[in-house]
Amino acid sequence: MAALAWFRRLIVSIGVGGASFALMLGIMVLSIVYDRELEPVITFAFDTGRSIIAVFDSLVSGSHWGQVAVNHLRERVNMTHVVLSIPAIIIPRSWLAFPSTGCSVALARHAKGLL
Repeated sequence: MAALAWFRRLIVSIGVGGASFALMLGIMVLSIVYDRELEPVITFAFDTGRSIIAVFDSLVSGSHWGQVAVNHLRERVNMTHVVLSIPAIIIPRSWLAFPSTGCSVALARHAKGLL
């Protein structure tokens, strides 16, 4: 439990945005250092990003400006980073915004915060 308190103090001191950035940067550095071990994680993020683009592409079919926007996402935005940033945003936010007292109310707050 001391580690969770330390993690919460760290998030408070650098802020949710800083903690999210540090977590995402840590995931990226670990994916470079442990290339073979973390390859399934990066592959999953890459495939998820491609499927997000495919869903957007099917939603805007027939719309010129919609296709322009999806092509911009496909060519300019690294969707792997976008997918990896989602847990990096959710984890610090949930630990900072909601108290972890162990009661059912705190667990319900965590569940609502993730939605």
